[in-house]
Amino acid sequence: MITKDMTIADSIKQKPDIVSIFSDTGIDFCCGGHRSLEDALNEKNLDINSYLRILNSEQKSEDKNLDSALNLDKKELVDYIIKYHHKYELELLDKIDDFLKTLINVHYSTHGEELTNIYSLFLRIKADLVPHFYEEEKKYFPPFINGEYVDFEKLIDGHETVGELLQELEKITDSYTAPDDGCNTYEYCFKLMKDLQDDIHKHIFLENSVLFLK
Repeated sequence: MITKDMTIADSIKQKPDIVSIFSDTGIDFCCGGHRSLEDALNEKNLDINSYLRILNSEQKSEDKNLDSALNLDKKELVDYIIKYHHKYELELLDKIDDFLKTLINVHYSTHGEELTNIYSLFLRIKADLVPHFYEEEKKYFPPFINGEYVDFEKLIDGHETVGELLQELEKITDSYTAPDDGCNTYEYCFKLMKDLQDDIHKHIFLENSVLFLK
């Protein structure tokens, strides 16, 4: 039973399928996993009792991988994060980069300014994430797997920065909604940005609230 006094992270560990509910209602479960549900819901002006009923109702699990990842040991979870998040997100970053450049070229006369702002912000996200992933894989994860003490404060700070940048990206894209005159490529590019955000949120949750606590 999920209660208002539980942290967001603990509620997900109990019912991983509720991640989609948090995502749909804008509850920060990645960097904000340490917060109590009551505080998070009050901040969003959401009715606590109604929301808890939804969380405690039967949900159709949309992410079997997240469910299984919670039960992995330290090394297995590191391998999982590298394979299913680092690799996937690096591929998404390159695809989005290419699509945004195409959109600026094709739609500059009608959406040049907004696309330029989106692309500039996206490049800041990419510039943070790419070295961050390799720093984790080369510098932090190996000693951690070997049982050495590792201070993850710098990584957590990096997660906070990316989380804030993603919030800004979601805002300036109107929650990744392509304009009415946008082509199929426009819509697909915005969908990829939403996919990237969703995956990064799960990725950060697994690191901040699960892996770094092992």
